[in-house]
Amino acid sequence: IYGFDDTATLKVMYGEAFRNANPYEQYYYGSQASYGELQPETIKTYEVAYEKELTPQIDFIATAYSYHVTNLISAVTTPDDDLYFANLDSAHGRGVEVELNRRLDGGTSVRASYAVQRTVDEITGRELSSSPNNLVKLNLGVPLRGDALGLGFELQYHGASTAQSGVRADDFLLSNVTLIGKPTEGLELSLSIYNAFDE
Repeated sequence: IYGFDDTATLKVMYGEAFRNANPYEQYYYGSQASYGELQPETIKTYEVAYEKELTPQIDFIATAYSYHVTNLISAVTTPDDDLYFANLDSAHGRGVEVELNRRLDGGTSVRASYAVQRTVDEITGRELSSSPNNLVKLNLGVPLRGDALGLGFELQYHGASTAQSGVRADDFLLSNVTLIGKPTEGLELSLSIYNAFDE
């Protein structure tokens, strides 16, 4: 982390993580064990972020990122059209994202972001399914009773992407609503409705 001054910061980040196969992937197919044990998916991430306080109420963030995933757990069919899972693919993704945060009087906050990304299968060179090139998010947070109760509303635009079948899936807009309450010190409860308009 490098601070240019009191209002601007540059962050360079590296990370590694893994994901073990879940029970569905391990046991859905009756003869899964005969195809060998599934290895964990692993990922290495590289990220550079520039954060700037434009005013006391407005923050700007620009991020560039790259990641490499190996041992992706993928669904495979047998000659008899039965399903099992195997570590088949590797994927590489790159993208950039810009974000603007605005704090308003009374505790209301607005956050908007736009990301352009591309993720491809390293073996076939094709884009991964359900991986849109364009993502736009708009979040609004409104306090209803100080810090005790708040309401959040989020819009997510997902650009067109490739479906599992290989056809192009249309873009869509999701709406999520969250109610957050803090009944006592140290306890927070939330209730969320995802995809409120059934897109």
